[in-house]
Amino acid sequence: MLILNAFLFGLVFGSFLNVVIYRWPRQESIVRPRSHCLACGRQIAWYDNIPLLSYILLRGHCRHCGARISPRYFAIELLTGVAFVLLASEFGPTAYFAKYAIFVSLAIPLAFIDLDVRLLPNAITFPGMAVGLLFSLVVPVPGGPAQWLAGPAALDPGYWRLLSLADSAFGALAAALGLWAVGLLYFAARHRMGMGLGDVKMIAMVGTFLGFWLAVLTVLVASVMGTVISLPLWAFFMMRRIRNEGRSRRRRTRRQRLKRILLGSFHYTMQVYRLPFGTALALAAVISVLWGQEMVRWYLSVL
Repeated sequence: MLILNAFLFGLVFGSFLNVVIYRWPRQESIVRPRSHCLACGRQIAWYDNIPLLSYILLRGHCRHCGARISPRYFAIELLTGVAFVLLASEFGPTAYFAKYAIFVSLAIPLAFIDLDVRLLPNAITFPGMAVGLLFSLVVPVPGGPAQWLAGPAALDPGYWRLLSLADSAFGALAAALGLWAVGLLYFAARHRMGMGLGDVKMIAMVGTFLGFWLAVLTVLVASVMGTVISLPLWAFFMMRRIRNEGRSRRRRTRRQRLKRILLGSFHYTMQVYRLPFGTALALAAVISVLWGQEMVRWYLSVL
């Protein structure tokens, strides 16, 4: 029953997140007007606005004009529902579930808005930081330096809230400064911006919810994700350059050909494909929520 309720709850949240993702970049109110068809402008009746079910029954088309409805609405509702199920399975009906359900509901719109318009709105990240700090007074931030330095005192009911708040604030500040420093080093080396301040603000929000160590893990996982996704594209562009070199009549040395194939295709991949880092951070942060502490413990056991 808990899993079913979490899934239904997630579907409702996902339906609302669809509104946020579509309307915020267009500077439209997320409250009014009511949901309507983007093609004909007709308001969508409640029975045509039931998450997942209405899309399936209408076969992805508007009841009135027959215009196609983007399958991404269905996907975001399903994604949110599945995320809530995973959280319920991991944390049960506890304050932890409430905290991380809200966090996921902040991460999903950030991921898709960044994917669409390459922006991470302050209207989400700043309130998210405040919510994360407040939740640290209810749910302890995992494994923070303040609790580690306090030792046994961290278990004292009179101290743990203050220590958790300190770890939440430290997680935000340290993670944000660290990512900002990486961005400055990238700019110094490449003379162009590798990330925006939106990414820094987002990792600060992640730090308030997850603490410093899981925020660091989030950055690492996001970086690996970007690399893994880009490798197949690099291989594709290399194969295309190999074919082109075979057809070319220009005389080049073997070294020149290898340079064009390997380095040329790599630079082209980096120019054509740039995974928005905020999107990668959002997915990596959800992974850190669900499995981050186990990943950290495994890594420490290997050392």
